[in-house]
Amino acid sequence: MKKIMGLLLSMLAFSVVAQNTGENQPTGLTKVVQITNFPGISSNLASENLSVFTSQTTQTNPANCPNTRPYVLPETSEISKAMILTAVASNADVQFIIYGAGCINDRPQIVAVQLFNQQ
Repeated sequence: MKKIMGLLLSMLAFSVVAQNTGENQPTGLTKVVQITNFPGISSNLASENLSVFTSQTTQTNPANCPNTRPYVLPETSEISKAMILTAVASNADVQFIIYGAGCINDRPQIVAVQLFNQQ
């Protein structure tokens, strides 16, 4: 039941953010990847932003940010933050929507997270 609720929540959050990005704001969709390094809250980037490294060899960077690693999740994304923590704890695959109209500290910004069930 918890897995079903988690999957439903991730699908809902992913679709809501995807709809809110609008047609005139370019976004990028990563491949389905593993989170390989999660240093957590980084004082090097910005206040409470999260740094997320993935297994993706070529980073998705629709905003052409000068630095492509790591992806950054803004401090205000509490649902996405919870989903990333869930993915790290369960070793689940993830997919991100990356914002195409701006960077956070010169790095690609995560705007949505989708979890994939481990078989």
